Amino acid sequence: MRSVLDAGLSGLAGGILGARLAYVVVNWLYFRQHIGEIPQLPLGGLSWPGAALGALLALLIFASLSHQPLIELMEALLPLAAAVTVMVWLACWLDGIAYGNTATAWWALPARDEWGVLALRAPLQFLGAALALGLLWLADAVTPDSRRRPPKPVTVQPGALWAAGFSGMMLVLSILRTDPAPAWAGLRLDAWASLFLFVSSLLALVLLPSFKKGIEG
Repeated sequence: MRSVLDAGLSGLAGGILGARLAYVVVNWLYFRQHIGEIPQLPLGGLSWPGAALGALLALLIFASLSHQPLIELMEALLPLAAAVTVMVWLACWLDGIAYGNTATAWWALPARDEWGVLALRAPLQFLGAALALGLLWLADAVTPDSRRRPPKPVTVQPGALWAAGFSGMMLVLSILRTDPAPAWAGLRLDAWASLFLFVSSLLALVLLPSFKKGIEG
C-alpha cells in the first residue's frame, strides 16, 4: 500500500510539473517576457498532454528505482487517474475553460467562457467527467479477479484500455472545444497530442498481452 501511495504522489508531482512545462513551452512567446510568472501556478496555465507525459515519466522513474513493474503500478493508480480527471473537468466548468459551442437543445448546460459570459453550451466538461468515470468502470470490469478459481485469463490490460479510452475521449472533446488555443494544420495542438497518445495506447493495448505472455512463458 505504501508503494502505491508513493507512486501516486510521484505521478501527481510529475503531472503538475509536466503540465506547467508543456504550457510554458507552447506559450513561450509570452513567458520569455514574463519569466517570473513561470512558477506561479495560481495564475493558471496547465496542459493535459504535458500532465500525462509528466506523470508517466515520473512513474517510470519510480518503478525503476523501486524495482516494481510499471504496468502494475499504473493499473493500481487508475482510480486516482479517474478522480483527478473528473476534478479537472469540473474545475474547467467552473473557470470557463474547455467549453463547447452555444446550444439551445435540451442537453445544453450553462457554462462560462474565458470572459465570464454565461450561456447554454454543449456540455463538454460534464461529458469529460462522466466518461472518465465510465472508463474506470470499464477498466475495472476487465481486471482479473484474484478470487476466481481458476483465475480469469488476462486478454486486455486495464491500464492500456484506460489510456486508449482516455486519449480517444480527449481527442473528440478537443475537436469540439471552442475556447481559443494554439493550432497547427487546422487542428488544436492538444488534439494532435491526443491523436498521438491514442495511437500509442492502441498499440500498447494490442501488444501488451502478447508481451506479458511471452515473459510469463
